[in-house]
This record gives sequence, C-alpha cells and structure tokens, in this order.
Amino acid sequence: MRISLLKKDVKALKRAVKRGEGLRLKHRHELQDCKRWLAIQEEKYTETEAFIQIVEEGCLKMVRGSWLVTECRDNRFRRQQDLPDEAFFSAEDLRSGHRVTAIIAISYCWLHAVHPDPSGAHFRVICRAVKLRLQVKGPGKVQDVALFFDYCSLAQHAEHEQGDMLNPVLGVLRTDTEQKSFSKGLGSVNIPYAHQATEVWMVRYVPRLLTRASYENSGWTTFEKSISSLIKDATKLVDIGESCLTSTDWVHVCEQGLVGRMPPQTPDNFASTIATKTFTNGSDVKFVTAKYKETFIDVVGGSRNLWFVNLKWGDSQAADIVEMLPFCEHLEQLFLSENEFTSTGAMSILQAAGKIDTLRSVDLSDNHIEPTATGDIIAEWEKAGKQKKQLRLGQSRQQPGAVTTDARGADTLALQAVTLATLV
Repeated sequence: MRISLLKKDVKALKRAVKRGEGLRLKHRHELQDCKRWLAIQEEKYTETEAFIQIVEEGCLKMVRGSWLVTECRDNRFRRQQDLPDEAFFSAEDLRSGHRVTAIIAISYCWLHAVHPDPSGAHFRVICRAVKLRLQVKGPGKVQDVALFFDYCSLAQHAEHEQGDMLNPVLGVLRTDTEQKSFSKGLGSVNIPYAHQATEVWMVRYVPRLLTRASYENSGWTTFEKSISSLIKDATKLVDIGESCLTSTDWVHVCEQGLVGRMPPQTPDNFASTIATKTFTNGSDVKFVTAKYKETFIDVVGGSRNLWFVNLKWGDSQAADIVEMLPFCEHLEQLFLSENEFTSTGAMSILQAAGKIDTLRSVDLSDNHIEPTATGDIIAEWEKAGKQKKQLRLGQSRQQPGAVTTDARGADTLALQAVTLATLV
C-alpha cells in the first residue's frame, strides 16, 4: 500500500482498511497506519493533528503573533515569500505547544487588488488584538497565537518595486513553484475557519472612502463566516473593529464583538446566497461553492453531536434546521436548548429529526413551547420510534443569571479555554 498517497483520501483509506482486514495483511503496520490516518482525517475539524499536518506540508503557514507585534516594523503586512522563517510556526512548534497556543483565522476584506491593506488599517487593528489576546490572565491565557492571514500564509504575487505603497501596482507574478504551493494551500483554506478549536477574528470594518463591497456583501468573507459558524462555539467568533484600537482589555473586545451564529446553510442554499455576493475574481465563485459543500458534508454530515444552545434562534431558524437535518447521517444528539422556538418550530424540527436513524436524543428545553402542545410533540417523537426520556422539553433547573454557552466577558474566555482543552 502506498500510504503517502492515501493520507487525505477518506474513501480510499476506508477501502484500504476494509481490504486489509479482509486479507489479514502480513504487513500489519501498514494496516495500522491506514487506520491511524483515517481517524485523523475523520476528526480533522475537531482534533489538531490533521491541521498540523497541513502546516507541515509548508504551503499554508501560520504566522507567529508574538513576532508580528514585535518584529514586523513595516506597519504593513508582507507577503508570505518575503517573511523570515522565524515569523512562522513550524509543525513541530504547534504539535508541542498547541495547548498554550491560540489558533486564529482572520476574516477580512482586501482593500486593494494588489495588496490587501496598503495603508496598514487592518494591520493596526490585528496587531492591537494580538497584543490584547496575549495579555489575558487566568482562563484563556496563552503563550502565543498562530494566525492564518491569507496574504502572509499563502504564496502571493509581488508588488512592483517602483509603485506607490498606497496604490500598489502588480509586479512579478508567482513562479510555477509558488503557484503550485498557493493552489495546494488554498485547498486547505477551509480548515482554519471551520475547525472547532480555532478562533475566528472578523475585521468587518471597511473605510468609508473605499468604493468596494462591504464585509457582508463580499464573497470570500461570506464563505469564511459561513464555514466558521458550522460547529464552532459562538464565543470563538469575534468582530475586531476599529474600537479594538482603543480597548485596553481583551474581555471588553469579546463583550463588544461577539458575532451571532446562524444555522448551517445547505449547499444549495449557500450556492444561492454566494451568487449574490461580490468577487474580484469571478472564477472564485465556483471554488468557494464547491469548498463549502465539501466542508458542510464533512462537518455537519459527519457530526455525532450538534450544539446550538442559547443563540436566540426562533421559528425562522427552525426552518433552516429542518433543511439541514437530512444531511446529518451520523447525528446522535441535537442540543437546541435556551432558544426561542415555539411549539410550531419544535414540531417541525422533531418531524425532520425523527427520520434520522442514528439520532437518540434532542434537547429543546428552555424554549417558548406552549405546555399544551408538549403532548403532541412527545407523540411525534415516539411515533418515530424514539424514547420519550431522550426528549427534553419544558424548563430546566438552571437559575437566572447562570453561565450559559454564549456567556460574556471572563466567562467567554473560560469557555474558550475549556472547549480547547476538551478538544486537544
């Protein structure tokens, strides 16, 4: 078996394992290797090893936050090829230090077609955010942050040396080797955003004088935000706007900048949404549509547990969940407590959920379900062959003011730390 050719191909790995077990391979270490690689790929959005292996390939690089704020004196981002080796985390650095390193993906709008941030507006905000993040004490404390920022993390074209820095002109294009590196790294761009353990910082601010699409109307940022919201806790989605420059505390940034999650869009619905957004390169539409579908199938379709708690979702979001559930072929537990679903929304969710053979339990406690409707809802659940005791309705025993999944301030950092610890 050529294990090196199979490492990322889940279907091929499954075939290899099945064939190897059937033939009782003499070279059993090869079979064990296949099983190990399969486990890594099946957990690539929840465990860190698959992500570290992407970094190990050298095409997608993670920038050291500590280096950025102390050594990068240009006040302007440099492309990947122009950064020194010490600016990046090695795979071994991440493997040995992942428990004390926050992995962060930056979602932002390019402010110019040649350089994403000619004036350094994004640079100043991101550097300030990094400094504040590194100053955190207690829960959520880290020694460093590893940043995915596409201009620094993937191979880029060069600016013309004689051009105006504020209005740069395209210079030397990527070499063939750099283009291959860029394409390979771009193929894994979904991982930093969709991974359950990463933080995503959204720089939604766009200078008013620029005549470009807003963050919400841009194609790439719509893609990044959409895949970031699939399974990531809401405390890990933070808007770091201009106000970050005047903040003195990361807790304050989190309090002001937490971004609400929306239910995962089905691939068809996402394709309809992304068709209305703006791309500098029109061919990117096809790429992000396919990449979203791949990520959705892997993340949502492969999840055993989906946690959508305390997100202020109502019956309109229930309709989105109903469309999502047929894709959840392996789902065992669905957590929807502390939202605003009425009896109508809850009934529609359970009608769809009852068709999932693997599903064992649903938590709809602390919603706006009328007590008179609970009998019909329970009957719908039992009609699908599910156990009554595995359906939670009504009010929980949680007291007002207790910490929830979408907590604020110091509780936000505590939740980030606990979530990361349980995943790694």
